[in-house]
Amino acid sequence: LDGDEWIANNSNGFANSDFDNEIGDEWTNVAGSWSILNQHLIQTETATSNLYATVDQTLADKYMYEFNFKMSPDATNQRIGLHYMSTNGQTENHGNGYFIYFRLSTSSSRVEFYRVENDVYSQDKCIDLPLDTNNWHNVKLIYDRTNGKSTIYYDDRYYGSYTDANFFTEGNIVALRNGGATASIDNFRIYHS
Repeated sequence: LDGDEWIANNSNGFANSDFDNEIGDEWTNVAGSWSILNQHLIQTETATSNLYATVDQTLADKYMYEFNFKMSPDATNQRIGLHYMSTNGQTENHGNGYFIYFRLSTSSSRVEFYRVENDVYSQDKCIDLPLDTNNWHNVKLIYDRTNGKSTIYYDDRYYGSYTDANFFTEGNIVALRNGGATASIDNFRIYHS
């Protein structure tokens, strides 16, 4: 217990951020207007943002990243996502690693898997799923460091996976990001095997 918030030991590969009263010292804001509103983390700028935490992701074979999110209907190309197994919190795309984007546009509703190398990203896979605005959704993302497989569960339903043939095994950064939407995030967790 740290003040009013239960936290986890990030150096042991765990995270626990409820965002009830504060963002927490484990998070670093590089870009965007992150704040707490109604016991949720909120990002009100629709430009790409960057809020990251240092979490050791080299101590186990499998990591599960879980969080709840909600997008407000601010634009026609809304995105909210998570960087994981990343190596640099200060750069725009976090060095090396991966990220997922939940994208809601006039033409699609999907989760997108990206690989980042030397801060340059490439979209590797897209999976359709039912996104909407103003409703809370739960995400569980499992990354297997032994084979590069990322598996996505959305609202407790399996939607698919992406496997990187040239996968990363080391990372110490997780980061939240959004674009084109006011984003609300809650109950951020990282577990490992």
